[in-house]
Amino acid sequence: MKDLKTVFVAVCSLIVFLLSGCGEKKEEITSLEDLNRPGLSIGYYEGQSVSFILPKVFPHATFQSFNDPVTGYEALRQGKLAGFAYERLQMEQAIVSGLKGVRLLPETLGDTVNVSVGISRASKIPDLKEKINAFIRECNENGILSQMRDRWLIQKDTVMPEIPRPEKPELVLHVGTSGVVPPYSYYSGTELTGFDIEWIRRFALWLNADARIKIYDYNSIVAAAVSGNIDCIVANLNETRERKEKIDFFGSFDSSDQRRDGEKG
Repeated sequence: MKDLKTVFVAVCSLIVFLLSGCGEKKEEITSLEDLNRPGLSIGYYEGQSVSFILPKVFPHATFQSFNDPVTGYEALRQGKLAGFAYERLQMEQAIVSGLKGVRLLPETLGDTVNVSVGISRASKIPDLKEKINAFIRECNENGILSQMRDRWLIQKDTVMPEIPRPEKPELVLHVGTSGVVPPYSYYSGTELTGFDIEWIRRFALWLNADARIKIYDYNSIVAAAVSGNIDCIVANLNETRERKEKIDFFGSFDSSDQRRDGEKG
């Protein structure tokens, strides 16, 4: 592993890429403590809860946000960053897809982050929060969510199952997602796919609704829910205190602890 240029650190469900030859000193980064130095810059994907964690752990470092992970990867590759903070599964997917020269530090930051469905308080769908919770509870009881986690997150199976659309939908469900976060919500060619997209389709069928999926970046997706342009957010969305002031979170169907356990399996 010594010949690799970059390492990355697990932060529960989050990851930090660490550049081993960053800065004028060209010192190898081998621990979290090595990052907490003036002059080192750590990048992160805008909108993720890691933006609140990093300043607490690395008070002497500086931080740079990116609107998409690909731009962050490129800045890391060019040596403009000492590290890039993001989610473990996405980092693993990036490596599988061809991102070179990375390794994982054996340290974690230890914060648990829930990933839930964000609910618009302006949604016109009656009792949407209760319906989402009921659906997720049912999917946990019948094993559907467990099967989805195993296929998408552990087995890395990217085949979307056939899920029929309601023949006579009674309502329209407007859902916001990201479209850039494999294996949750991303494009395979021109087709939107992933764990979150499968969940949306299953919920729409259960709700007897016509699902209209809209793509947003993390800077605007919460605002879209606040304004009522979408009924809910299914975008691998982390619960944060700031977001809870604007939207509701219901039906947590994942957490960093669950993912970490799944990865061990």
